[in-house]
Amino acid sequence: MTVVDDYLLSEKVLPGGAGRTGLFVGGRVPPAAVRGVGCRLLDETGRWIIDAHNNFTVLIHGHGYAPAVNAVVSLAESGSFCFGVPHNTEYQLAATIADRIESVEQVRFTNSGTEAVQTAMRLARASTGRSTIIGVGGAYHGSGDAALAISGGYQKTGIPAQVSALSRPVPFNDVDALEAAAAEAGDDLAMIIVDLMANYTGLRQLSDEYLRVARRLCDTTGAMLAFDEVVSLRHHVGGLQAAVSVRPDLTTMGKIIGGGLPVGAIGGNTRAMALLDPTRPGAIYSSGTFTGNPLTMAAGLATLEGLDSAAIERINSLGARLRESLGARLPEGWGVRGYGSLARVLRADGSAAPSAFFWKALDHGLLVTPAALVVISTAMDDGVIDEIIEKLVAAAREVTDAENAIS
Repeated sequence: MTVVDDYLLSEKVLPGGAGRTGLFVGGRVPPAAVRGVGCRLLDETGRWIIDAHNNFTVLIHGHGYAPAVNAVVSLAESGSFCFGVPHNTEYQLAATIADRIESVEQVRFTNSGTEAVQTAMRLARASTGRSTIIGVGGAYHGSGDAALAISGGYQKTGIPAQVSALSRPVPFNDVDALEAAAAEAGDDLAMIIVDLMANYTGLRQLSDEYLRVARRLCDTTGAMLAFDEVVSLRHHVGGLQAAVSVRPDLTTMGKIIGGGLPVGAIGGNTRAMALLDPTRPGAIYSSGTFTGNPLTMAAGLATLEGLDSAAIERINSLGARLRESLGARLPEGWGVRGYGSLARVLRADGSAAPSAFFWKALDHGLLVTPAALVVISTAMDDGVIDEIIEKLVAAAREVTDAENAIS
C-alpha cells in the first residue's frame, strides 16, 4: 500500500489513527517508522531523521543495539518465545538489577511501568491495611486509574470519584502541603510515591528536604515510600536515587530494563516485597502471561551490561554539553532544563513548548517527544549533538517568527 493508503487504513482500524494517546501531537500523528539504525530512523515518507525521542526514553542504546538483537535472536531461534514455567533469564536480570540498586534486594517483573506502579500501590495497601496514596501533582506514574488521579485533573475522564478520592496530589516541592496531606490521610496513608525528576513537572528535581520529609512521614506512620524510576534509572548505575540521601522501600522500573521490549518491574527490600510471595498469608495477586518473558529479559540483560558507569557518564556529558550550548543559542523567550542524558526545551517561564515546536523540529529532521524532551542515546556522539542543537534552535526560531507574525 502507499503511504496514503496506510494512513487511511490506520484511521479505519485505530481510534484516531494511532495506538497510543501519547503519539498524538497537536491533534496529529507523525509519519510511521519503517526501520531504525543507531540514532536515526527511516520514516514512511522515505526520510532518515535523528531519533531523539527513543520511544519515550526506552532506547538508551538507540536502534538495533547488536548485543540485544543477538540475545533475542538466539533465544527466538531456540524456541524460547515464552513458557508457562520460569526461565533463567528472569533470574539473571533480577540479580543484575538488585546488584545495581542499593535499595533493591528482590524484583517482581511486570509488562510495563504502569503495571509496576499499580503493583506497588496494591502491595503498599495490602502491607499497611490502608488505602490513601500521596504523590506529586502533575508527575506521570503511568495510565492506571489511581496514578492518573495524581497526574492531573485533565486526565481524570473515566476515573471513578471514589478512586480519585484515595489519590492525593500535592504541589511540587511543597513540604507544607505534603505534611498537610499526610495529616489529612491520618491512619489511612498507605504510600507516598515520587518521581525524583518528573518530565511532566518540567524536569525539576525534588529537593532533599522534600524527600527527607517524605521518608520521615512514612517511617512515622508505617506507610511505604516509593520512588518511580521508570525514566530516571538511566542517570546512574544505581538509578537517580543513588544521587540523593534518601532510600525508598519500593522502586518502580521500566523502559531501559527491557532493551526495547515491553517491561516493567517493582523492586525493594525483602520486608517490603514480602506480600509478593504467594506462599505467605495475605499475599497479593501479581501475575501476567508475559511477565518475565525470556526475550525481554535477554534484551534487558544485554542492555544493562552495555550501560556501565563509563557509558552513563559519556551520555550524561553529552547531555550537559547540549543543555549548555542550547541554552546560550535559543531565541529570547525559550529555555532548556534537564539532567544527565535528558534535556527538555521549554518556554523561558518554564511552561511547555507548543506542539508547533515538535512539528518544526520534525520538519528539520529531528524527532523529539511531544513534550519537547530530547533523549540522548549511546548511539550518539558529539557530531550528532551538534546536529540536534542546530535543529532545535531553528525550530524555536521558526515558532517564534510564526507567533510574532500572528501577533
